[in-house]
Amino acid sequence: MKYYKLTDQNMQTHHGFQWEVGVWVEATGDPEQGLCSDGYLHCYDSLLLAVLHNPIHASIKDPLAWEVEVGGKSLENHGLKYGFRKMRLMEELPVPVITLEHRVRYAILCALYVIFYFAAPVFKAAMWIVGVCWLLPKLGRGILSIYLQTPEK
Repeated sequence: MKYYKLTDQNMQTHHGFQWEVGVWVEATGDPEQGLCSDGYLHCYDSLLLAVLHNPIHASIKDPLAWEVEVGGKSLENHGLKYGFRKMRLMEELPVPVITLEHRVRYAILCALYVIFYFAAPVFKAAMWIVGVCWLLPKLGRGILSIYLQTPEK
């Protein structure tokens, strides 16, 4: 799997940490502190996510984008951000250009995910209450099983 990291133009990240291409870095903090600590070095599994989340995660102005190699113990935050105990910058990549339309589309997709995540159990319960659970197979069992956690039979 490929992972990506953003740095500033001086190849620095949080608190002015200096990176060098090809040099392994190890997190110095206690990994028991969790992902958002000095116990892990942070990256993304998508360069687009790195750029989209930059304003709320790192807030790096005019970032450089890097493919990174990772190692050691790892944590992930629901696929949004990853942390590894070891990391090194491998190759500089072009930073994707993210437009306002991209940001709006991403925000809508995030909202839809939350709606489906929380609404599906409510929908299933409502159908059970009104006695129409027998309709579930006829509504597209394969698709609904993803959202309603209905086992395939």
